[in-house]
Amino acid sequence: MTWMHLFRLSTALAWVGSAALAWGAPFAYITNQGSHDVSVIDLATDAVVATVPVGKAPAGIAVSAAARKAFVTNPESKNVSVIDLATNRVIETMAAGDGPVGIAAAPDGKQVYVADWFNNRVLVFDAQTHRQTGAIAVGKAPAGVAVHPSGAWVYVANRDDNSVAVIDARAGRVAAEIAVGNHPFAVVANPAGTRLYALNVLGDDVSVIDIERRAVIATIAVGKAPYGAALSADGTRLFVTNQHGDSISIIDASHNRGLATVPACGYPEGIAVHGQRVYVVCWMDDAVTVLDARDGRPLTTIPTGRNSRGFGQFLWVPD
Repeated sequence: MTWMHLFRLSTALAWVGSAALAWGAPFAYITNQGSHDVSVIDLATDAVVATVPVGKAPAGIAVSAAARKAFVTNPESKNVSVIDLATNRVIETMAAGDGPVGIAAAPDGKQVYVADWFNNRVLVFDAQTHRQTGAIAVGKAPAGVAVHPSGAWVYVANRDDNSVAVIDARAGRVAAEIAVGNHPFAVVANPAGTRLYALNVLGDDVSVIDIERRAVIATIAVGKAPYGAALSADGTRLFVTNQHGDSISIIDASHNRGLATVPACGYPEGIAVHGQRVYVVCWMDDAVTVLDARDGRPLTTIPTGRNSRGFGQFLWVPD
């Protein structure tokens, strides 16, 4: 696709200007698998302002504004590092099974859910005391985790079962399983709590799930090996990283159709949207690439640690 085509997309994507939040500039917490640390980026200046050592090969991240903490999965250390957002220091390390990968925090900041890949379960932690309060059996190789905006439901991508587990958070058990595409890795819920998106890493597509019906209502083709996803503040646009395509796909979430696939960086993994900017975490480039959300144009690149992943919710927007 030429840049002329990309600029034409700006008309179709003019939603960003109206949907942009009136927040101050956020901070990004980027897990660096190769350097075993987290880069803290001030997005007002596009510069790293702190580097926080964590466990081995950090992957997943769940920043909780409500808890004022960032929770980081360290698969090779088999634990989760807890970072105090006020000081950017690790204040606790929680044992987390044999292979913690995906992680998500409840909207109220009271619980944290960790996918324990090798043990086919989700571990539940109290976000204040850092104690494990539960373990819920799910499908094979659980990866990405998402929490419904109400906090009542937790969704887990069962990578090797080609399904998404629906966990009743109050009861602490799986209430349903939804068949999706080939090897789902990440899941993300829209702000309204009506749609769930499962990224099928070996299917090169996204399954769109009606949350109330617990059924796939559409399948959208994207690039090769979709890995991470982020929604606009109003839920009308979905941005997907294509890990093996070095690109991102832009999806019209209102009509379940692709708008464009644009170049991003080497091996993009995590992704977030804030206002008119899309932040793409680049594993091969040791950086975060910033794109214009309206047309996919590159704006800047922010160096990070080695082999950056940022799998999960990595933005913190101060009150």
